[in-house]
Amino acid sequence: MKQNSFTITVIGSGAVGGALIHFIKNSSYSLRSIWNRAGGIVFQEDGSEVMIASSLPVSKNQIGDLVILAVPDDAISTVTSKLSKKDFPWETKSVIHCSGNLSSDVLLPLDECGCSTASMHPIQTFKRGDKSDRFRNIFISLEGDSDLIETLTLLVRKMDAKELILTPQQKSSLHIAAVLSSNYLVSLMHQAKVILENAGVSDGIELLEPLIRQTIQNIFDKGTVEALTGPISRGDVKSVNKHVKELRTDEKSLQVYRILGEIAAQITNLKGELSTSKIDQIMAALRSDDT
Repeated sequence: MKQNSFTITVIGSGAVGGALIHFIKNSSYSLRSIWNRAGGIVFQEDGSEVMIASSLPVSKNQIGDLVILAVPDDAISTVTSKLSKKDFPWETKSVIHCSGNLSSDVLLPLDECGCSTASMHPIQTFKRGDKSDRFRNIFISLEGDSDLIETLTLLVRKMDAKELILTPQQKSSLHIAAVLSSNYLVSLMHQAKVILENAGVSDGIELLEPLIRQTIQNIFDKGTVEALTGPISRGDVKSVNKHVKELRTDEKSLQVYRILGEIAAQITNLKGELSTSKIDQIMAALRSDDT
């Protein structure tokens, strides 16, 4: 596949797929076709478009040199299997998927057809309707065939993004970290809102907004260890005991408080500002079952 003259097919036009399509249409790359459950669009050299009543390419002139699978994770294996059964010149093609959780191994049926395979995952949140500017200044992980990764690196840079070349295990760990820092951050903020609502405090998340924004800024300015403040970081055992007692009627919030509190105690220990005895007192308070 030539570095700057290959054509691209996108299968899946949801949140990530839509942003990729917008990027390709506004780049020097040539968009060959788009496919989804509603059917396909094949772009002709004269600029015309041909509608195809199929969710996947049915002839070799309908598929580009690079095929991007921007479908849900649980659909990648199915789509890969269906594509591998088609009589296309796979030895001249490259196929990638955009899953953060799966490695390029899921594309093995196409690899066995002689196709180059890799994964390309943008480390960013996307919603339907997002444009190519969502790729700007983010990291995009690349994993798989080394020659294909060289080509994808150039594509990533044209997206104004930064490539991050990973092993399959590193990619899996990154995805877990991304879930914790994005999806579960939302879950944590929701639980904080629930605690306030249960106490009759309205507009809870709005009240916390300045604190949340400053905390996030501190993390990036100082790192996670130095950014930690609050009762555990200063060894305030009485406050921790009080919090645990007050949360006994809210088991879910109590579990969250205890788990994250233990991590906060570990971070505090790394800072080295409290004695081992004080850290032990905090851990005991977090685990207390006294009523």
